[in-house]
This record gives sequence, structure tokens and C-alpha cells, in this order.
Amino acid sequence: MEKSVTDILPTTWPADPHTLAKHKILEGYLHAWMPILATLKKGALFIDGFAGPGEYEGGQEGSPVIALKAALKNAPHFKNIVHFLFVENRPDRFEHLNEVLSRYSAQIRSTPKINVLPPRCGECADVLREFLAGAKAKNKQHGPWLAFLDQFGYSQVPMSLIAEIMGGEKCEVLTYLEFRKLGQFITDETKWPAITAAFGSEEWKGAIPLRGHARERFIAESYVRALRQRGGATYVWHFAMKGENNALIYWLFFCTKSDRGLEEMKKAMLRVDDSGSFVFSDAANPDQLSLMSAGLAEEWLPKHLVHHFRGQTVALADVRRHVLVDTPVVTFKKALADLERGGALQVMGASPTRRRGTFPEDDPRLRLRFLGETSND
Repeated sequence: MEKSVTDILPTTWPADPHTLAKHKILEGYLHAWMPILATLKKGALFIDGFAGPGEYEGGQEGSPVIALKAALKNAPHFKNIVHFLFVENRPDRFEHLNEVLSRYSAQIRSTPKINVLPPRCGECADVLREFLAGAKAKNKQHGPWLAFLDQFGYSQVPMSLIAEIMGGEKCEVLTYLEFRKLGQFITDETKWPAITAAFGSEEWKGAIPLRGHARERFIAESYVRALRQRGGATYVWHFAMKGENNALIYWLFFCTKSDRGLEEMKKAMLRVDDSGSFVFSDAANPDQLSLMSAGLAEEWLPKHLVHHFRGQTVALADVRRHVLVDTPVVTFKKALADLERGGALQVMGASPTRRRGTFPEDDPRLRLRFLGETSND
């Protein structure tokens, strides 16, 4: 396996703004994921495959602590156990991680619905494949899992590993792919086997002659296709992180088979960038991040729905699915209400007790007829 960029960093290092944004996304999703998955008979397992030292140079919490605190906060609502597995391959960081985790030992012992497995010092892929092999030997399907694979670079998470994880019951992956290093080494033939392993094919080579944003788009789109076609994901959503010069550093890619999982991850990402671009930049003014949000949901979505569904009669579930899977928005009923008020939407087959501007989920006869532009356009 290639040397990781982490080799040049000390045991702990300063947390960049984009790192804190990444952790805000993780934390937001965990607060939604844990109570849902902990209702299942098998409980759930959170995996931090690149756990690091547990904290940053300035004392900011690392992903293992963020995950544990989310569990401790939600534990009173757990019906079953949430397990944790932390993996770190560098001995100095592993030692520091154990020291950080020890600070929470008493709280963990007093919470029966939380179980921290012995942390593992080793390569993420090796440790997880050992877990997968153990489940297979017992003729058990693994899962539910949420695997946070926050690698440094691009070469430590092969597509085959993602596919193995996603093959389990209710398993999801939040993984990292660094464009900065990938772009730097994309013409170096000695790196090609590692890149091919990451994508699961040589499709990525189409990016070699491209430059700038065209290369960025090609790589992101190729990786999304790979996660769907070879990684086993039904839905993939990604978030771009940029540095102080507004240049792309990396993406987070979320993989799931669950409509609910996609919805909750989009909500978590929108809390970091609610413009609908799903981008965070260290160069951005945090006070300006929400300026586009109102326009996205209140102005763009109604027009988009009219354009997409014009002349069609569809079920409410069809609109919900389109908005969730194909748009940057999550909520949509206000847009429907605006369209009905403006005369662009006709509601058919609804219960006589339905109030105008409402769209009850439990009315199977309700249909939406998209007529055209609103009277305000």
C-alpha cells in the first residue's frame, strides 16, 4: 500500500475549517442515524476506519469523540446496542487515541446501550476485511454498519472494500476522495494501479487529458458511477471541500440504499452549505453561507417542478422521490402549495376534507396535475 500523506504530519495537527465542516456533517448525520438504527434487533456498528489521534492540536474533537458524544446524548432512546470500532494505523496516533477514549470510559461503562470494541492498530482495509470474514464464517450477514472511511489521499479505500461493506444489511459508507493528490499524480503511471483499485476500473483515465473544472467533474462523476455500479450503492451524494484559495481539496461521498438515509445526509450537508451547491470553502465568509437557501427552496424548486412534471399527473410519492434523488432540496410541500395557489398545480382525487395547500401522505388517491407556469411568473 502506498505511503499516506499522513506520514509527514505530527501525532496531532491543527484542524482546518474544512475539517470542522466535515465533522459537522458527520455529527449531524449521526444524531439522525443512531436512534433509527438502534431500533433494529441487531443494533448497529459505527466504524471509524481512519480514526486518527482522537483530537486536534487545538483541542478540537476528532471524529471518534464526535461519534461517542452523539451516542451518549442519544443513548436514552436506543432500544438496542450501538457498537463502535476505531481503527488507526499509526502507532503514535493509536496511542493518543486510546488516551483520549479513556476519558470517556466511565460514561461508556454506565451506558449499557453503548459498546466500544477494542480499538485496532492496523490498516483499515485489513481490519474491516477481517470483520467481514468473521461474519461470513458464521454464515451471518453483517450490518447495520455506518463506515466512516476518512482516508488521507485516494489509495487506502479500494472500491472492492466499499462493495463488501455495502453488501451487508442496511450498511452505509461515508468516504473521502482527495482530488488534490489525485490530480497531482494522475499522469504518474506508478500510481495508476492504486487509482484503478480506488475506482474499481480504468474509467478514471478519461480525466488524464482534461484540465481544471472539467477534470474535477469527470473524476467526481466517474466515482459516483463506480460507487453505484461496483460499490453497491443505490444512492450517492457528495460534498466538495475547498481550501483558502478556493481550490478543490477533496470530496465526501455518501453511499446508501435507503431513502431515509439519503434524506438525513442531505439535511446534514445542507446545514453546512444550504445554498444547494454542497460545497464548503475555507475562503468563504461563514456569515454568507445561507444567503441562497431561501431562494433555492422558495423560488427555484417551484419552477423546477413545473418544468420537470409539466403536463403530467403524478402521485405525491413521485414528487418526493424526484426531489430527494435528483435535486439539492429535501423539503417540497411549500413549493407545491405555492404552485397550487398560483394555478400551476391541480390536486385531483383528494379527500373532501383536504385543506387547500396541504398534501397528506396517507391519501393514496391524491394525484398532482402540473399544468404550467404559475400566475406569478
